[in-house]
Amino acid sequence: MNSNKTCKTCNFYAAPLEGDINGEVASECRRFPPAMCGGDRSEQRGVFPITGESDWCGEFRLAGQDSPMAKSHLFHSASVA
Repeated sequence: MNSNKTCKTCNFYAAPLEGDINGEVASECRRFPPAMCGGDRSEQRGVFPITGESDWCGEFRLAGQDSPMAKSHLFHSASVA
């Protein structure tokens, strides 16, 4: 795997969250819509996967290239506990 193809340089990696994962900067992956979680329907909410900047997957797209989604349009709505 090319070490440059990580979440940190991916177009779908949102702005950093408050907190970290084992000392590493964390953020939300915005590749797919949020998944619903929670018990009772009134308690459900959408959440995006939280990833570390050195994580990677098979959906990588270099930030700012060949994608309609621009990093400047991403925002975060959660924080890592």
